[in-house]
Amino acid sequence: MCDCNFFCKILCSIILVFAFVFNTIGNWVGVGDIIPTDKCLFGCTCHETTAEETTTQLTDDTTWAGSTKPLAPINPSSSEPSANTTTTTKPVTTIYTTPATTTTTKPTTATTKPTTTATTTKLSTTTTTKKITTTRTTTTQKSTPDENTTVTLYGKTFNHTFNAIEATADGGYIACGSMSMSGASQPFVVKYDKDSNLVWEKTFSSTTSTLFFDDLAILDDGSVIIAGYGKISDTAEIETKGNSEAVIYSLSQSDGTVRFSKAFNGKASDIFSTVAAMPDGGFVVGGKTNSDNGDFGGAEGDRAMIVTFDSEGNPTLKKYVTGSKGATIEEIATDSSGNIFVSYITSSTDGDFADFEELTGGYIDTVIIKYDKSMTYKWDYVIATSGRDEFTQIAPDGSGGCVVAGHYELIGIIIPDGTLNGIYNLGGIDSVVFCLNSNGSLKWKRTLAGINNDYITDISKSSKGYAISGYTMSGNRDFAPIGNLGGYDGFACMMNSSGTVTAIFSQAGSEEDAATCIAARTNNGKFMVAGRTKSKDGNFEANTNKSTIFTGYVSSYTVG
Repeated sequence: MCDCNFFCKILCSIILVFAFVFNTIGNWVGVGDIIPTDKCLFGCTCHETTAEETTTQLTDDTTWAGSTKPLAPINPSSSEPSANTTTTTKPVTTIYTTPATTTTTKPTTATTKPTTTATTTKLSTTTTTKKITTTRTTTTQKSTPDENTTVTLYGKTFNHTFNAIEATADGGYIACGSMSMSGASQPFVVKYDKDSNLVWEKTFSSTTSTLFFDDLAILDDGSVIIAGYGKISDTAEIETKGNSEAVIYSLSQSDGTVRFSKAFNGKASDIFSTVAAMPDGGFVVGGKTNSDNGDFGGAEGDRAMIVTFDSEGNPTLKKYVTGSKGATIEEIATDSSGNIFVSYITSSTDGDFADFEELTGGYIDTVIIKYDKSMTYKWDYVIATSGRDEFTQIAPDGSGGCVVAGHYELIGIIIPDGTLNGIYNLGGIDSVVFCLNSNGSLKWKRTLAGINNDYITDISKSSKGYAISGYTMSGNRDFAPIGNLGGYDGFACMMNSSGTVTAIFSQAGSEEDAATCIAARTNNGKFMVAGRTKSKDGNFEANTNKSTIFTGYVSSYTVG
């Protein structure tokens, strides 16, 4: 060091700090030192480097003593997970359930109307089957469709979407859905054999009506019960009184002949959205109404409703559940003991929901309630955060418990709160599966998700576990084995009784695809998934429809 004044030493030291930063940048971009540091900027030699003095430039890979380089955080907007991210599974904790309180309902009898014969359409002969066999990719982006996937297309000219499917005793399947055309919606019902060949189809044609078939069930006598709703003006069976009618149809499984059809209505909107068979030969439906007269009199406001029927469609019991912000039922499932599992969707925290302390009153919450066959309350399980929580798929486990599936969306927060606290959000909308014991306590929960949006649309009990359908924009995490061909891809997977995914398949092309429903057989590992697609490549190369409309499809799988 030279004998320069004190001021020079201090000033040079400050400048050298900035010089280090700029020179580091210069070396990164390849232009070398920007500011020289081997001599004083004022002409003296106060900062010349001797042979014993060296300067070490830290690089991005330098490890500091006593600490390690922090892991890069996951970016929710990224389509790929961080290479440094480690996914861990948290231990399952039991979520508090509301103490059982007896809920009483007053049995009421709904009024039904005489029925007439439905319109029958000619069997279609334009079904196309395409089988594609390729090697499944295991990267996060794939360029080929799934292996050994047989896809059977359904529908021409107009939008076709499958809404529900059930397995039949002969090894086949029956499915229902809706076709949209000219501002109206016309439902259809189809029967497939065990090889995915179309056996029969039935459509309910109208030029000015809007009719939706949302769900179906197969009764012990083999007949098919369909639940739905619509605004009907020119069909012979039903005439609308209010904004929409809740309807049920009974069809013969052998050829689709309508056995009976009935409407239940008031002066406003009435909807049946789900149906399940009861072990006594009858069935139970769920939905919502805001009528206060007619078949739905005796209560006011937007409310969820449950109605039980005998095998001939005669109502035997009716129940309403609501709060100040309304409620609806999106799913009803039953087991062989007659237990009824119901998924209520609500934003209410008062009225019939006042005792559920976990409800947030935010956007949308889910309440799962188990009733016995007499509609007596047994237990409940609440899924609620400050965001949107829609868990609308239920599969009874055969032992008094059930598996529940759906999705949630964070709003205004980045970490799940409420009863989803402890669930790791992978980004966007994530799907979650819950397994509930026979007493309503939590057995396990797990995500089925990637970095982008993921939805579960249906779940069905299988001898191999639980068959699950849905659609996803993700090609990583849980969906890494199938990747993503573009937009939303349909998927189907098998999850065992411990929550482990044992097989996963995709129905995908470069456009929008969605698996909307699934039906599994209880005596083997076979199942059929149904959905809709706009793609003309991938698994849907045989699709000759315009890419602007949805074409229905079914696809069969076997899991060993």
